[in-house]
Amino acid sequence: MPASQLRATVRDTLGPVLSHDATRGTDYLDTVRTYLRHDKHLGGTASELHLHYNTVRNRVARIEGLLELSFDRPDDRFRAETAVRMLAVLDAVGDDSTEVPPSE
Repeated sequence: MPASQLRATVRDTLGPVLSHDATRGTDYLDTVRTYLRHDKHLGGTASELHLHYNTVRNRVARIEGLLELSFDRPDDRFRAETAVRMLAVLDAVGDDSTEVPPSE
């Protein structure tokens, strides 16, 4: 898949989180990555991120609102996981896509 298509998918799926992180200095993308890697386990996510359980729970709720999805819905979770993996591919090939520009 061409890098432009990967970037478009990442932007369409994770764009609001990337924008929020860039403008407000949050680490929501890292929270999404860690939360999905821990199979939505709040305790494991909190432990790895060195945050309180409730902080992670609140972050996940804000992220779901920003992305207009629910990690409890399999299709939404798959979409988010795919975008996170696409972002990792872009990072691995040196494409600075963590600064995905907003869609026009």
